[in-house]
Amino acid sequence: MPVAKAVAPAPPSRRTLGILAASAATLLLIGLPSVLSVAAPWSDAPPSVASHKTAARRSPEPQRSTDPREAEQNDAVDRQQAGGVAYTQGDLSGALEQYQSAVTSSPDDPEAHSNLGQVLVRVGRVPEALDQFDEAVRLDANRWSYRFNRARAYGLLDRWSDAATEYRAAGQLFPDDYATQYNLGLALIRVREFAAAAEALEHAVSLAPDKHDFLITLGTAYVGAEQPERARATFERFLAAAPSDPEAPRARALLDSMSASSPSGSSPSASPR
Repeated sequence: MPVAKAVAPAPPSRRTLGILAASAATLLLIGLPSVLSVAAPWSDAPPSVASHKTAARRSPEPQRSTDPREAEQNDAVDRQQAGGVAYTQGDLSGALEQYQSAVTSSPDDPEAHSNLGQVLVRVGRVPEALDQFDEAVRLDANRWSYRFNRARAYGLLDRWSDAATEYRAAGQLFPDDYATQYNLGLALIRVREFAAAAEALEHAVSLAPDKHDFLITLGTAYVGAEQPERARATFERFLAAAPSDPEAPRARALLDSMSASSPSGSSPSASPR
């Protein structure tokens, strides 16, 4: 009596992939991490300190001019230094006043505009902050921190397409900053450019392999890009690396959603629980 051959399950149809993408996108957008969780432009260090390894998004402290004819420039430097001191002491209103004075004294100094913009973001005046970042970029479009800060402001205003454009520009200036790549991926997910988001997030993961929560966002981008096997493998990789992470329940929910939407009603591979 002939033995029946095992039949491999049929690959998911495009309709099924669409269901998966919709389910995962819904779950993601409910709990989508904010860019603030990765790259807020503030840190506990003085605002003049900049490092892509911290949350600070500042340039080195401006140098005081020795030319007596440049008194206004010297005043702007003094104001920026005083603003940095005020911020580190928790005096946001004092920092705001000093940075506003710096912009008045030296309106062509992009760093003064960027610093003022960051304080305005901090006190919730994001549209005004965006005006300052616009001016900083106009004065110096090739400074990574200015493009990064403007991208972040766009995101806070839910202008995700503009945010993605700016994060791309920032990424060209500083391609190995993991926060820039991760935030770019988040912005692209918001505008449902899933394949491009996955590419940016792959880069972010390669730059910061210890950031296990990045894998959840990458997996969701794979689902949106109709790559369910990559998505499943990525979610399982996250759960294997960080089973007790606060984000683990969401990863399991995404896996369960994929299993429920698959033709067989079950995942072809067991996921860590």
